[in-house]
Amino acid sequence: AYIDNLKVDKDEVMLLDLPLSYCYGSVLLSCSFFQVGASLVVSKMFTVRGALAAIEKYHCTFLNMVPTMCQLIFQSGLLERYDTSSVRKIGVGGSFVSPELMDAIAANFKTTDIICAYGLTESTSYAISPSLDDPFEERRVFVGRPTLNMEARIVSEDGSILGYDEPGELCLRGAGMMIGYLDEAQTAAMYDSDGWFRTGDVALAHSNGMYSIVGRCKDMIIKGGENISPMQIERIIDNYEGISGSQVVGVIDPVFGEKVVAVITKSQAEDIDIRQLINYLKINLSINKQPDYYVAVDSLPFTTSGKISKQNLRNLVNDKFENLKRNQIVYLQ
Repeated sequence: AYIDNLKVDKDEVMLLDLPLSYCYGSVLLSCSFFQVGASLVVSKMFTVRGALAAIEKYHCTFLNMVPTMCQLIFQSGLLERYDTSSVRKIGVGGSFVSPELMDAIAANFKTTDIICAYGLTESTSYAISPSLDDPFEERRVFVGRPTLNMEARIVSEDGSILGYDEPGELCLRGAGMMIGYLDEAQTAAMYDSDGWFRTGDVALAHSNGMYSIVGRCKDMIIKGGENISPMQIERIIDNYEGISGSQVVGVIDPVFGEKVVAVITKSQAEDIDIRQLINYLKINLSINKQPDYYVAVDSLPFTTSGKISKQNLRNLVNDKFENLKRNQIVYLQ
């Protein structure tokens, strides 16, 4: 399915900057390219300079990246120093990809043959995907439709099947799913009696057959009884000039249950006027979704797979709750 959706052929030269210890890099990408006899350029580790130099040296036609890699490349100011004109196709995934980031990828690499798909290790890293035959306007906002021999549905907390445009937990079933975990109890907790796997991701099914990802169930903030998606707030914050890669987490509050904390880097915080940012968010977010606190950190914490560690950020803001102040950016370490 991956080969067909991305039209991979033997003439492709892919830069593989993703860890081979993870399913995304080792199974989905490597095996797909080996199957068609295409070429792989494998790096020991990702760096912006290393990636751009490899693209130029080996005339790479195909890139696969997590969003963090894209952001680091665009923020580096190095892209224009290298010849990346050979790049024709780009796959991006591993965590949420906003339409704005899809636009930035298209503009910087001068191609719209870009796909953001959805998968996890339990689904052999590929479960829902668009095709390059789909219009870019759809690919920039949807993660696609279930791939060959895969099924998907959205359910509520009690397991009821939800309709179109109703947010709920994404469940998967199909030939590409794992048999189970080593821990049988964990397997039983994740699969229902009909073989549906609960992904832990909040998603929407749309009437055009496409799906979109809203966030993680465990990342959802419950403020005053309302479920708030951090991802929606992050997208709005990232549209503010001078900010990208913002993170939103919940901090425990004795009255509301949780309150909303926006986290940016210290370098970004130094260049913005907090009052203007607050006014911008008042215009673009409902009152309950507007951040209650703003935090700046030297750098955002990453997991070994290159994703932002929201758990580390939650621990930080909850451990230092007494330091948080309304309507100002507080620096935490």
